[in-house]
Amino acid sequence: MGKLILSSLFLIAMLQFVACDKGDDPPAQTEAQKVTALLIGSGASGSQWSLSSVFVDEVDYTEVFQGFTMTFSETGVTTTNGTVVFESTDGWNFKDEATATQIVTDSGLELTIDELTENQLIFSFEFDETIYGRTSAVGGINVFTLNRP
Repeated sequence: MGKLILSSLFLIAMLQFVACDKGDDPPAQTEAQKVTALLIGSGASGSQWSLSSVFVDEVDYTEVFQGFTMTFSETGVTTTNGTVVFESTDGWNFKDEATATQIVTDSGLELTIDELTENQLIFSFEFDETIYGRTSAVGGINVFTLNRP
């Protein structure tokens, strides 16, 4: 009889242990969600990216984009001083959400994310001087480095 009581107590304890794990762990973030969170920013890092440098075919064009900023939201991006390359307000999404390494804007730019941390964004894209009928842009491989404070 003592073994039966002891076995019953052990079984009840095991059921309590199993019942405690209800699988309430949050689901793992997708790569697209992680990258979006870094692009948008929050808290102390802020949300606005500020220009550090611009190179076109390895030639420094930072002066041309002086004062350039970029701010992402879930589906939109705003820029200041983007010359003729960037729309001041545009939409965006990932070309492939599984990898989340390329951003496609509604205006047709395809940005490749070369590096992304909480405080630094480096992206590149090829810009054709005649794209969208714009002839005053600098054509070639553009590499933008943006920072947050």
